Amino acid sequence: MVTRMKHLALFLILPLAAAFAQEVSPKGAVAALAAIPPQYTGRILQLTGDKGSPEPAQWVIYARVSDEDDSSPSTVHTIVVSGGQVVSDNPAANLLEVFRGTGYFGAPDIQQDSGDIFLTMTLYATANNKIVNTFSYKLVRNNNDAAPIWTLTAFDPNGMEIGWLKILASTGAVIDQKGFPKTPSIP
Repeated sequence: MVTRMKHLALFLILPLAAAFAQEVSPKGAVAALAAIPPQYTGRILQLTGDKGSPEPAQWVIYARVSDEDDSSPSTVHTIVVSGGQVVSDNPAANLLEVFRGTGYFGAPDIQQDSGDIFLTMTLYATANNKIVNTFSYKLVRNNNDAAPIWTLTAFDPNGMEIGWLKILASTGAVIDQKGFPKTPSIP
């Protein structure tokens, strides 16, 4: 009976997830990066989105305008994008130290959008009989030589963390995980 329900869940969830992942969602991470002002192109330090179901209502992007003055608190900006539109762009005081050693990235570095990693998480959750309610997304490049890495954290209906996946934004390969002992076969 459990196996039959698992197959039924896959039958119902996977087509929806696949359809979601195949097109760039106007609420997706790549669409959010496309909306930011040109002075930040290729200068993203971190992109986050919380309470996604599957996509978050807004993306928060930390970006840098220039390397010229490392002492200026305005060199890192916080940009909030919702529905494909920038809703705020403000200097972020005292964040320069937080992002020291973090590499820059831009939309061309992201071959796996938020919809793609959502699909991967759906496969892991299904293989492990987990019910996921919301997701927290984080994309960061640890240094300029590495590919950006997604961290997708899954939460149950009570808001408790189920686990997380670390996924290369370049290939979609899962490089680390917590909370999902069974690895699904990924198409």
